[in-house]
Amino acid sequence: MKILVTMNSLQQGGAEKSALKLATGLASDGHEVCVYPWNNEKDFFEIPSGVTRVHPSRRFSTILRKLEGLPDGLRHRINGIFHIAGFRKHVITSGYEVVIAFESNIGSVVAISLMSSGVPLVVSERISPNSKVHQSSTYAQRLRPWIYRKGVICSVQSRGFQSWVSENWQIDSIVTPNHVSDDWLEPEELVAREKKVIALGRFDDQKDFRSLIVAWSLIEDELPNWRLEIHGRGDITSHYFQMRGLGLKNLHFYPATNKSKEIISSASILVSSSKYEGFPNVVLEALARLTPTVSTKSSDVISDFESEQSLIAVSTEDPGQLANAILRVATNPTLQTELGLKGYAVASRFTWEGVRNTWYSAISSAQIRGGIKLIRRRGF
Repeated sequence: MKILVTMNSLQQGGAEKSALKLATGLASDGHEVCVYPWNNEKDFFEIPSGVTRVHPSRRFSTILRKLEGLPDGLRHRINGIFHIAGFRKHVITSGYEVVIAFESNIGSVVAISLMSSGVPLVVSERISPNSKVHQSSTYAQRLRPWIYRKGVICSVQSRGFQSWVSENWQIDSIVTPNHVSDDWLEPEELVAREKKVIALGRFDDQKDFRSLIVAWSLIEDELPNWRLEIHGRGDITSHYFQMRGLGLKNLHFYPATNKSKEIISSASILVSSSKYEGFPNVVLEALARLTPTVSTKSSDVISDFESEQSLIAVSTEDPGQLANAILRVATNPTLQTELGLKGYAVASRFTWEGVRNTWYSAISSAQIRGGIKLIRRRGF
């Protein structure tokens, strides 16, 4: 089967990482898989073996240069129209049997591009229903569901989100959990743990590193031999001044890196302080590396993991609870070992072998629907 996996970019992000892991899994099953990032910036992630990267068409660049005198907003709209047309032509002429789009906005654009093309489409919704996008966006609440009902198969990351989609959008969806690569589950590669707490992600409102920094300020003096490391991308200015204002000495910021496996493996605790998530990759990866994990209840997935005693879960936006949880784990080596072993058992279920059938179910459903049609016959 010839499959195209498309996403916004191959920059740092959970959706991009999930898309590449899916492409790798499908390629390992013998399919011809291509990845198409809409943003043609320099790649952060490496293209997996057996997967082909498709570069967005620059066919209309000469025309666009002639439009330089137009307002930026109008030029961007024209560029978007050309890009959508170029994507549609690429998909049809290349003979893809199914397209899988990651990230909500890209999914909608791809759906519009492939209207009445007959090409089956799966859109992976990556945002939690608790996010501001789903709470307040007319586009998210009305346009996307309308498009999806025309023939898109919607995949979601958790049962909770599936229920939300069914209730609020009145559409069916298929749960396709994230998975962890097999090499993350190789315990013989584990290295000595350092007395450090780590967090990884973007410096934005969703990841809520501000609450983590406040939490660290409450316990830093009680953990004099420990340090907090935040590895992320984006503008750290406000976080840096927050650190200075609190007088923290053992907090360090680092740029995002593709060596997250080594960083997570060497840490004694990983913290996820997000306000909302779908199926957080970083938590799953920490469990796979036997790294004790403290996470906010940013997703129903976290609550499921907590029920199996594989991590410590606390309320979102509550630095006091977060601080107590970190201190509890840091000062209890027995608890660290228990969390590591139980977390590893949970992560072992979320391999490509474990989630493969959910993706093939989504692909099969999309093929049965036969692509997006503006007018659908009753019963289809």
